[in-house]
Amino acid sequence: MAEDRNFKHLLWGFLLILAGFGVFYRIPQAIEKMEQIYSVTLFARFCLYLMGIILVGSGSRKLYIHFRKIDTKD
Repeated sequence: MAEDRNFKHLLWGFLLILAGFGVFYRIPQAIEKMEQIYSVTLFARFCLYLMGIILVGSGSRKLYIHFRKIDTKD
């Protein structure tokens, strides 16, 4: 059961990182569409980049903790 839980956390970490990179990839297209509708693009750009940084950072932290636990068990 513990190994299943570890695999789920490892997978979740990778998915968070992929979601963060997906946000970075989509920001230019999203900002372009937002510029047509809204005039608050600087704040929206800041929020989108912050969301991407948080996703990548939390996924990286999860992977770091996972692999650090594996190293200490050996």
